[in-house]
Amino acid sequence: MNITLASQISSPQESFTRRAVQAVVNPKTISMVLLLTIVVSLFLQRISNPRYFFDQGLAGIKNKDLVQVSRAASELDQNVAYRRHSDYFKAYIAIQNEEYERALRLALQAREHPDIELDASVLAGEAAYKMGASGNAKMLWEEVLLKDPNFVQAHQWLGAMFYDIGSMSDAIFHLEQVSKLVPDDA
Repeated sequence: MNITLASQISSPQESFTRRAVQAVVNPKTISMVLLLTIVVSLFLQRISNPRYFFDQGLAGIKNKDLVQVSRAASELDQNVAYRRHSDYFKAYIAIQNEEYERALRLALQAREHPDIELDASVLAGEAAYKMGASGNAKMLWEEVLLKDPNFVQAHQWLGAMFYDIGSMSDAIFHLEQVSKLVPDDA
Protein backbone atom coordinates (compact mmCIF):
# COMPACT_ATOMS: atom_id res chain seq x y z
CA MET A 1 0.00 0.00 0.00
CA ASN A 2 2.83 2.38 0.72
CA ILE A 3 4.28 1.67 -2.69
CA THR A 4 0.99 2.52 -4.44
CA LEU A 5 0.59 5.77 -2.50
CA ALA A 6 4.18 6.72 -3.11
CA SER A 7 3.77 6.29 -6.86
CA GLN A 8 0.64 8.44 -6.86
CA ILE A 9 2.25 11.23 -4.88
CA SER A 10 4.60 13.34 -6.96
CA SER A 11 6.77 16.32 -6.27
CA PRO A 12 5.85 19.72 -7.76
CA GLN A 13 8.78 19.38 -10.16
CA GLU A 14 7.58 15.99 -11.42
CA SER A 15 4.05 17.35 -11.77
CA PHE A 16 5.32 20.31 -13.80
CA THR A 17 7.40 18.02 -16.01
CA ARG A 18 4.43 15.72 -16.62
CA ARG A 19 2.20 18.68 -17.57
CA ALA A 20 4.93 20.11 -19.84
CA VAL A 21 5.30 16.80 -21.66
CA GLN A 22 1.50 16.55 -22.04
CA ALA A 23 1.37 20.11 -23.41
CA VAL A 24 4.12 19.46 -25.94
CA VAL A 25 2.48 16.26 -27.08
CA ASN A 26 -0.91 18.01 -27.28
CA PRO A 27 -1.89 18.33 -30.99
CA LYS A 28 -3.18 21.88 -30.47
CA THR A 29 0.17 22.95 -29.04
CA ILE A 30 2.05 21.30 -31.89
CA SER A 31 -0.18 23.08 -34.41
CA MET A 32 0.36 26.44 -32.72
CA VAL A 33 4.13 25.94 -32.57
CA LEU A 34 4.22 24.99 -36.27
CA LEU A 35 2.05 27.96 -37.22
CA LEU A 36 4.21 30.33 -35.19
CA THR A 37 7.35 28.86 -36.77
CA ILE A 38 5.93 29.37 -40.26
CA VAL A 39 4.86 32.95 -39.53
CA VAL A 40 8.24 33.87 -38.04
CA SER A 41 10.02 32.19 -40.96
CA LEU A 42 7.97 34.11 -43.52
CA PHE A 43 8.54 37.38 -41.67
CA LEU A 44 12.29 36.82 -41.49
CA GLN A 45 12.35 35.81 -45.14
CA ARG A 46 10.47 38.98 -46.10
CA ILE A 47 12.70 41.33 -44.15
CA SER A 48 15.86 39.66 -45.42
CA ASN A 49 14.65 39.84 -49.03
CA PRO A 50 16.18 42.87 -50.80
CA ARG A 51 13.30 42.94 -53.28
CA TYR A 52 10.97 43.67 -50.35
CA PHE A 53 13.04 46.76 -49.46
CA PHE A 54 13.24 47.84 -53.09
CA ASP A 55 9.44 47.69 -53.33
CA GLN A 56 9.21 49.63 -50.05
CA GLY A 57 11.50 52.31 -51.47
CA LEU A 58 9.39 52.61 -54.62
CA ALA A 59 6.27 52.93 -52.47
CA GLY A 60 8.05 55.62 -50.47
CA ILE A 61 8.80 57.55 -53.67
CA LYS A 62 5.19 57.22 -54.79
CA ASN A 63 3.97 58.49 -51.40
CA LYS A 64 6.74 61.11 -51.13
CA ASP A 65 7.84 59.49 -47.85
CA LEU A 66 11.54 60.28 -47.54
CA VAL A 67 11.86 58.28 -44.32
CA GLN A 68 10.61 55.14 -46.06
CA VAL A 69 12.89 55.76 -49.05
CA SER A 70 15.85 56.35 -46.74
CA ARG A 71 15.13 53.18 -44.78
CA ALA A 72 14.99 51.18 -48.01
CA ALA A 73 18.28 52.69 -49.20
CA SER A 74 19.93 51.84 -45.91
CA GLU A 75 18.76 48.22 -46.02
CA LEU A 76 19.71 47.78 -49.68
CA ASP A 77 23.13 49.27 -49.08
CA GLN A 78 23.97 46.15 -47.07
CA ASN A 79 23.47 43.89 -50.09
CA VAL A 80 26.15 44.20 -52.79
CA ALA A 81 23.74 43.06 -55.52
CA TYR A 82 21.35 45.90 -54.63
CA ARG A 83 23.89 48.67 -54.05
CA ARG A 84 22.83 50.48 -57.24
CA HIS A 85 19.20 50.30 -56.17
CA SER A 86 20.29 52.00 -52.96
CA ASP A 87 22.08 54.66 -55.02
CA TYR A 88 18.84 55.27 -56.91
CA PHE A 89 16.96 55.94 -53.67
CA LYS A 90 19.78 58.11 -52.34
CA ALA A 91 19.69 60.11 -55.58
CA TYR A 92 15.96 60.65 -55.15
CA ILE A 93 16.49 61.87 -51.59
CA ALA A 94 19.34 64.15 -52.72
CA ILE A 95 17.07 65.77 -55.32
CA GLN A 96 14.41 66.37 -52.67
CA ASN A 97 17.12 68.02 -50.54
CA GLU A 98 18.28 70.10 -53.53
CA GLU A 99 21.68 68.37 -53.54
CA TYR A 100 21.71 68.11 -57.32
CA GLU A 101 25.38 67.32 -57.90
CA ARG A 102 25.22 64.45 -55.40
CA ALA A 103 21.95 63.29 -56.94
CA LEU A 104 23.46 63.31 -60.42
CA ARG A 105 26.49 61.29 -59.29
CA LEU A 106 24.33 58.71 -57.50
CA ALA A 107 21.79 58.44 -60.33
CA LEU A 108 24.56 57.89 -62.88
CA GLN A 109 25.94 55.10 -60.68
CA ALA A 110 22.47 53.59 -60.35
CA ARG A 111 22.20 53.43 -64.16
CA GLU A 112 24.75 50.61 -64.06
CA HIS A 113 22.07 48.15 -62.95
CA PRO A 114 19.81 47.07 -65.85
CA ASP A 115 16.71 46.78 -63.62
CA ILE A 116 16.72 50.49 -62.87
CA GLU A 117 18.75 51.92 -65.74
CA LEU A 118 15.91 53.90 -67.32
CA ASP A 119 14.45 55.19 -64.05
CA ALA A 120 17.92 56.22 -62.89
CA SER A 121 18.56 57.95 -66.22
CA VAL A 122 15.37 59.99 -65.83
CA LEU A 123 16.43 60.87 -62.28
CA ALA A 124 19.92 61.84 -63.51
CA GLY A 125 18.26 64.02 -66.14
CA GLU A 126 16.16 65.70 -63.48
CA ALA A 127 19.26 66.44 -61.40
CA ALA A 128 21.13 67.77 -64.43
CA TYR A 129 18.18 69.93 -65.43
CA LYS A 130 17.86 71.40 -61.95
CA MET A 131 21.60 72.15 -62.03
CA GLY A 132 21.03 74.15 -65.22
CA ALA A 133 22.54 71.56 -67.56
CA SER A 134 19.56 71.33 -69.94
CA GLY A 135 21.63 69.82 -72.75
CA ASN A 136 22.80 66.93 -70.55
CA ALA A 137 19.30 66.41 -69.21
CA LYS A 138 17.85 66.34 -72.73
CA MET A 139 20.48 63.82 -73.81
CA LEU A 140 19.68 61.53 -70.84
CA TRP A 141 15.92 61.66 -71.42
CA GLU A 142 16.25 61.12 -75.17
CA GLU A 143 18.51 58.13 -74.47
CA VAL A 144 15.72 56.67 -72.32
CA LEU A 145 13.22 57.16 -75.14
CA LEU A 146 15.53 55.41 -77.60
CA LYS A 147 15.41 52.35 -75.34
CA ASP A 148 11.73 52.70 -74.45
CA PRO A 149 9.67 55.16 -76.55
CA ASN A 150 6.79 54.82 -74.09
CA PHE A 151 8.69 55.85 -70.96
CA VAL A 152 6.25 58.42 -69.61
CA GLN A 153 8.55 60.25 -67.19
CA ALA A 154 11.08 60.99 -69.94
CA HIS A 155 8.31 62.50 -72.08
CA GLN A 156 7.06 64.50 -69.08
CA TRP A 157 10.49 65.97 -68.38
CA LEU A 158 11.19 66.72 -72.03
CA GLY A 159 7.78 68.37 -72.35
CA ALA A 160 8.46 70.52 -69.28
CA MET A 161 11.96 71.42 -70.44
CA PHE A 162 10.86 72.38 -73.96
CA TYR A 163 8.02 74.43 -72.47
CA ASP A 164 10.48 76.23 -70.17
CA ILE A 165 12.79 77.14 -73.06
CA GLY A 166 9.87 78.21 -75.28
CA SER A 167 10.03 75.38 -77.80
CA MET A 168 6.29 74.90 -77.85
CA SER A 169 6.01 72.44 -80.73
CA ASP A 170 8.48 70.08 -79.01
CA ALA A 171 6.73 70.57 -75.67
CA ILE A 172 3.35 69.79 -77.23
CA PHE A 173 4.72 66.66 -78.91
CA HIS A 174 6.04 65.20 -75.64
CA LEU A 175 3.02 66.21 -73.59
CA GLU A 176 0.73 64.65 -76.21
CA GLN A 177 2.77 61.45 -75.86
CA VAL A 178 2.14 61.56 -72.12
CA SER A 179 -1.55 62.09 -72.80
CA LYS A 180 -1.64 59.05 -75.10
CA LEU A 181 0.33 56.84 -72.72
CA VAL A 182 -1.51 57.85 -69.54
CA PRO A 183 -4.89 59.31 -70.58
CA ASP A 184 -6.09 59.80 -67.00
CA ASP A 185 -2.97 61.75 -66.07
CA ALA A 186 -3.16 64.33 -68.85
